Amino acid sequence: MSEQQIKYEELNTGFEFSPSIFKMDSYTVKSYLEATEDRNILYQPDIVPPMAVAALAMMAMSEKFELLPGTVHVSQQLDFMNIVEIDDTLTSYCRVSRKVARGKFQMLTIGIKVLNQRQDNVLAGEIGFILPMN
Repeated sequence: MSEQQIKYEELNTGFEFSPSIFKMDSYTVKSYLEATEDRNILYQPDIVPPMAVAALAMMAMSEKFELLPGTVHVSQQLDFMNIVEIDDTLTSYCRVSRKVARGKFQMLTIGIKVLNQRQDNVLAGEIGFILPMN
């Protein structure tokens, strides 16, 4: 059973979401490669595409809070620090870095960090959104 989503209004700078844990199994990676039509032999047979890690981490993050209708993903800055292999278990941590109202819009920046089962950093960065005011 999934957690209840946090309402946008409840988010404040510094708020930390509960961690998300996911496994990069071969089915997930194969599905990602098929969806993106990525045929790079670099990912055969054991290396996970870095953007597959980012996609799953962002999906896990988006399930944690309600995105208002009209929300736009405007930016992302991601650093990939280590190779992820098939069957690695990853833990994603997210924290509100910034929440600011500007006119009829709100800007939300969320910091993200992903560690593997050995506690090695594999991804870090920030993701930016613009949301309409309620």
